[in-house]
Amino acid sequence: MKTIQTTISWPKEDVFELNVIIPKEKVKAEYNRLLESFAKQLESHGFRKGNVPLEVAEEKIGKDKLYQQLSNQILPAIYAEAVQQQNLQPIGQPKIDLIKAKEGEDWQIKITGQRKPKIDLSNYKEQIKSLNAKSNIWTPEKGGEKEPTAAESQKAKEEHFQQIISALLANIKVKLPETMVETETKRKIAALIADLQKMNMSIDDYAHSQGKSIEQIHQEYHQQVEALIKLELILDAIADQENITVAQEEIANLTKNNPQANTYILTQLLRQQKVLEYLTSL
Repeated sequence: MKTIQTTISWPKEDVFELNVIIPKEKVKAEYNRLLESFAKQLESHGFRKGNVPLEVAEEKIGKDKLYQQLSNQILPAIYAEAVQQQNLQPIGQPKIDLIKAKEGEDWQIKITGQRKPKIDLSNYKEQIKSLNAKSNIWTPEKGGEKEPTAAESQKAKEEHFQQIISALLANIKVKLPETMVETETKRKIAALIADLQKMNMSIDDYAHSQGKSIEQIHQEYHQQVEALIKLELILDAIADQENITVAQEEIANLTKNNPQANTYILTQLLRQQKVLEYLTSL
């Protein structure tokens, strides 16, 4: 099967644009795979569940719905493939525009994303090892008090994760992409405003109820976004340095009951979770 064709341009220093051509053969293969997945869950008059012919399933579901679902499912995977082709290390969620998507023809998409800045991890291992040595997580080696319950162990683990995160944020310097920080801040504030509108409350009323100005709320959101992006960058840098990866089988297991899941986001989250597990083991 033909692979995707990707070209890249750099409208800004750390902003890339990918123009991607998805071969019609690949689109058709993914369409058939999606149709088969839906057909297995479908019931139709005269056929048992799981035995509905594909042409019957296609007519019952509708091509428009299938192609809409296909675009939602295939684009994250295509993005990951395009990034790998161009040897890019992106950060955050890309903007993906579907330029052309006609049945029986090659698809074309444009992806706009942000390149990940370089990070100096310095002596982060020594700092985390020192933190781990002081942790109150029970282990057989430590002995002492009786073994905690599962709930107590989980609480202690989560608290230790937060200690590690705080240490990483405090000790590792990162030059953040300001455009990305501000864009994400605006997105979160827009979501806040939308939620407030559902409660018939304005952003001014909300600010007053919190005893803050709108500018203070914006600054708080800005700081939260900075911390989240910085943490994502640091965890990804550690994953790269320590060769912490996520196998396709792991993602397949997570999505087997939810084929609509965004595999790119799932991969990122699972990889970050693995990094935190690694850090607690130092």
